[in-house]
Amino acid sequence: MSEKLYRTSEVAELLNISVSTVKKWIKQGRLHALRVGKLWMIP
Repeated sequence: MSEKLYRTSEVAELLNISVSTVKKWIKQGRLHALRVGKLWMIP
């Protein structure tokens, strides 16, 4: 069974926050994410 991965823009829209906030949370370790090329993917 595979997990759905979301792009930062999708997470921002789902949580009603900005993409920069999502990226800041990833950098702070508050949000787990995987780097795929230039994209951050959030399970």
